[in-house]
Amino acid sequence: MSAQVGRVEALVEEIRKRAEEEASRIIAEARRRAEQIIKEAEREVERLVEHEARPRAMVLRRRILGSAELRGRAEVLKAKEEVIRKIAERARARLEAVAAGKESSVDYREVLYDLLREAVEKLGEPSAVVYANERDRRYLAENLSSIESKLEGDLGREVKLALGDRVLDCLGGVVVESPDGSKVYYNTLEGRLEEALRRSRGWLGRVFKELVGEVGA
Repeated sequence: MSAQVGRVEALVEEIRKRAEEEASRIIAEARRRAEQIIKEAEREVERLVEHEARPRAMVLRRRILGSAELRGRAEVLKAKEEVIRKIAERARARLEAVAAGKESSVDYREVLYDLLREAVEKLGEPSAVVYANERDRRYLAENLSSIESKLEGDLGREVKLALGDRVLDCLGGVVVESPDGSKVYYNTLEGRLEEALRRSRGWLGRVFKELVGEVGA
């Protein structure tokens, strides 16, 4: 993976790590709400036990506490979705800045080239049709010859590019396909973002799995 493409993923990873502090706060608040729901249910059970026969009291206890545990778990799962949403929103906004050339630490032209190089390499064909959004397509059209020459030097083989007519609706990056359409490789910023978010979901999944197990324990 190239340094520039790696930098984009590093930006998303940085956002995820910064979000961990906020995630901890949201998790703690979800745990507090869940515990409060269960405590209130336990108090209700104690009041019922005093006025009901034991068999009926036991049935009511199971019903009330079971319902409370479900509501507590729902609070925790809602918190998980909130954290994921915030990470996704912040990461997308950061990548939008990168693609718009507003991120001084990243040269988006290099990012675009590296996404293209990787896609062409993975496609493994001497010719490729390239699709991009309107902004990136315009840049590629203006620099197609020099980009082909650079690709040939980097890949060690002849490369012929053609721009497809379809304009992508994406933040940035490319989709390349073989001239006969039999092979396609997607390498957009959204794809990179989704991959990073999958790692975040894995981390959050482990955290919240442990927390959900604690609710009602």
